[in-house]
Amino acid sequence: MIGLITVDRLTPSQNELRRKYKNRHAYARLRNEFCDWIMVGMANGGIPRAVGRRRLVITRYAKSKRYLLDRGNLVGGCKPLLDAAIIRGLITDDTEDALDDHYRQEVDAACPRTEIAVEDA
Repeated sequence: MIGLITVDRLTPSQNELRRKYKNRHAYARLRNEFCDWIMVGMANGGIPRAVGRRRLVITRYAKSKRYLLDRGNLVGGCKPLLDAAIIRGLITDDTEDALDDHYRQEVDAACPRTEIAVEDA
């Protein structure tokens, strides 16, 4: 593993993206917030910019089982996070050739967050 980036924010569901972030400016604000978290995580963790294929394991830690998402909403809601990862150079692209992505959910009542484990594929 190259490093671990912790984002003190949960990724939204795909349904929430459609409702709350359908305006391009609102979506850009969300994406830019993820950009900031990724930039800080890369700097603090010494994670270099991607030059080849990478594997990301994105884990969403919800505060209770009630807030766990179905698979489609989980994966679709991570799109702004992946867009931010491309902008910051964490990954080169979000296509199958450049990214091996995995999505998980856990419950952590004390600290809801999103973690990105970065590995070279």
